[in-house]
Order: sequence, then C-alpha cells, then structure tokens
Amino acid sequence: MENDRPRRAALYARVSTGEQTTQNKLIRRRFDLIAAVDVSRLGRSLHGLAGLFEELRQIGCDLYLDREAVDTTTPAGRALLGMASVFAAFERDMVVERTKAGLARARLRGTHIGRPPTGDGTCEAIRSLRAQGLGINKIARELRVGKSVVQRVANEMRGEADGASA
Repeated sequence: MENDRPRRAALYARVSTGEQTTQNKLIRRRFDLIAAVDVSRLGRSLHGLAGLFEELRQIGCDLYLDREAVDTTTPAGRALLGMASVFAAFERDMVVERTKAGLARARLRGTHIGRPPTGDGTCEAIRSLRAQGLGINKIARELRVGKSVVQRVANEMRGEADGASA
C-alpha cells in the first residue's frame, strides 16, 4: 500500500431494478475498494460495466471481483479492466454498424422503416373534432390514438393556417 491509512471497502451483492444502480448505491459515500462476488452483480451490460469501471477509476476507487480474480490494485487487474472497456466500445460500435447496415438494406428494398403512417380517415376525424373545439386528450381518447398523433395533426393544422394567412 502506498500509505498506511486503513482502506474503506464496500461489499456489493447485487444490482436491483429501476433507479437502484451501482452508481447511486455506492458512489454516495467515499470508498477505497468495492468488492463483489461476480462481475454480473455490478451491471447488466458490458457497456454499463465499462461506464462503472471508468467512474471508479476517476474517483480513485479500486475493484475486487472474487470469481474472476480481478483486483485493480494490481497492474494485471487494471489491464484486464482496460481490455474489458476496449471490448465494450468495440461491441457497441459493432451493434451500431450492424443496425445501420440493416436499415440501409431495408431502405434499398423499399421497406418502410418506422411506424405506419396515420390513416387519412383518422387525420380528417382529428381535424374535424379539433375544429369543433375538442381538446387533444379528449380527441385521443375518443379516436383511440396517441396524444402525440393528435398533437402532430393539430400542429399541421396550425401550420396550414399560418401559411394561408401569410
């Protein structure tokens, strides 16, 4: 150890769901070392783990993973986590590249990408009800469409009205 000060360790057992993440459970207090049984207890994806590893590195907190025998207080442990971060970035880039290639292939085949367009009948019904003074929420409920659809058609109506008056 570089100094004789006792190290403060946090023992971490699992990742919960929702707002309970490793970041908001552990980073609230200052620790020198986080110990976990398994890397899977720290996060759900390689990308998430890479982010956690980087955050721990920035605040000067080491990590010990029992099953993987990774200890970032050693040069080998730091190297292993560095490689894991590189692989996480590579994996993320590969997913993005494959997604873009798939979308490009679909466009070349003429496949419509995204949600289906709102039917003309629905748009006309929205225009009619909006002209009668009904609110967006009521129209959405009555026609069983999303509020965003009604809002978009209402904005188009407003744009048409502005264009006609200009």
